[in-house]
Amino acid sequence: MKLHWHNKNMARLRIRDKALLPFIFHQGSLTNLIQQRCGGQFEIELKSESWRFPLADEAKSLEMNNRSCAFIRESWLKSDNQYLVYARTVIPRQTFRLKSAQFIKLGTRPLGEVLFADPSSYRSSMHYAMIPGNCTLFRAALGSGHINQGLWARQSLFYIRNSPLLIIEVFLPAIKQCMQN
Repeated sequence: MKLHWHNKNMARLRIRDKALLPFIFHQGSLTNLIQQRCGGQFEIELKSESWRFPLADEAKSLEMNNRSCAFIRESWLKSDNQYLVYARTVIPRQTFRLKSAQFIKLGTRPLGEVLFADPSSYRSSMHYAMIPGNCTLFRAALGSGHINQGLWARQSLFYIRNSPLLIIEVFLPAIKQCMQN
C-alpha cells in the first residue's frame, strides 16, 4: 500500500489529536523527549535487525534499487512497559559501511546516540502520514496489539557523510499518557 506522506504544514492541518503535536514535530532526539516527558522506566525493545528488502516507499525515499537489500532495525520505545513508539530504520549498504561497528553493537541502545553525536550526521527532511490499519507498517507497529484507528507516523531522512538512512516512527496510543507529565 502506498502511503501519502505530507509536509509539516499539511500534517498539522490533518492531525485531529493536537496532543500528538509536541512528539510528532519534535526535531531533536525522540528518545530524550520521551524520557523527559514520561518520567518512567525507559527501554527499547528490539523486535528485529537483519538484512532485508525495504518496503517500496522506503526504497523510493532512499533512491535505492528495488533489488537492493538494506539493514533494517525494528524496535519499540517503551516507558513503564507501555509501548509508545514503533521505530523502523532502513540503512542502505553504503551507509551501513560507514558506521557498521556502531550499528552492529547498538543492541537496545537508541540509534540517536549514534546520529546526534556524529557531527557528519544531519537530518534533511521530515514527512508525516496517517498509517491505515491495512498497511504492513501498521501491523508491524502493533505487534500483537489491537486498535481500530489509524496511527500517525513520521519519517526522517538522515545523512551520515552524505549517505542516507531512513527512520520511520509510528506513534502508538499510549504516547498520549506521557503528554500529561
